Amino acid sequence: MPTFVLLFPVIPIIVLLFFLAPYPSKWAVWCAPFFPYVILVLVFKHQIDWWWYSKFPPTIDEDAQKFLEEYFPYYRNLSVENRANFGARLRMFNFDKEYISKELQTIPGDVRLLTAASAIQVTFGIKGGLLRHWGQIVLYRQPFHTPSRQYFHTGEVHYEDGCIILAVDDMIRGITKQQSNYNIAIHHMALAFQYEHKIKDKDFFFFDAPAGEDPEEAFLKKMAVVRGWDGLPELPYKQLETDEIFGICVEHFFAAPVKFKTHLPKIYQGLMGILNQDPAEMTDPVIHQIL
Repeated sequence: MPTFVLLFPVIPIIVLLFFLAPYPSKWAVWCAPFFPYVILVLVFKHQIDWWWYSKFPPTIDEDAQKFLEEYFPYYRNLSVENRANFGARLRMFNFDKEYISKELQTIPGDVRLLTAASAIQVTFGIKGGLLRHWGQIVLYRQPFHTPSRQYFHTGEVHYEDGCIILAVDDMIRGITKQQSNYNIAIHHMALAFQYEHKIKDKDFFFFDAPAGEDPEEAFLKKMAVVRGWDGLPELPYKQLETDEIFGICVEHFFAAPVKFKTHLPKIYQGLMGILNQDPAEMTDPVIHQIL
């Protein structure tokens, strides 16, 4: 839209000159000063549109609002003001990303909404937190194999390529039924945020395993308690890379904030400082308001 506004005054002039020019070569000479302008606007279309939308954030339509209210718990719990901010950032996020379909003929609009909303949930407390490094989001229907991981899994993040890969069916279950399913979208959006901001485990992971216990096993057991999965803690985490600690912690941080704060207060405080959010405050989770 902004680029159209910039080009609109030039188009009638060029058309008018076409009819006024006595012959084509004369028209080309008269229009020559306008051609560099048109070319520059078209070449920098994305940057111009991005600047415009940064100054005048777009809003999501009513259907998208109703969809998020029904299927995205984080959005549903926000205050009216925060919902408006969330929606504007979601539109900006989708404007900046290329969605690539694998195993899907087309990518439904609601899938794009849920994907973008997961990213905005993670970065909602950060100024400009739209994961600009990541230009592509690749969506499979079900767990997939890739050259880097020769087994079925539900997500990957590739910093070098600026690419986030997700399995849609698992993503939807994790978002809409978060009490019984692991949210792989939050997990991998958190990893993307971590890589982009160069967050180290020592910045948040304040955990001491009980004497005599394996640290990784002790950590996952504690996570299972936080999520209410005490019985078979290995089951929800079987497809995850256990070195992706930040993704695991952020998923639990949003899925069960009160229990997380109770059982792992130091890690919870660390995540609050990094993400500038306290999801236990559901209507207004941002701690320090973004200027």
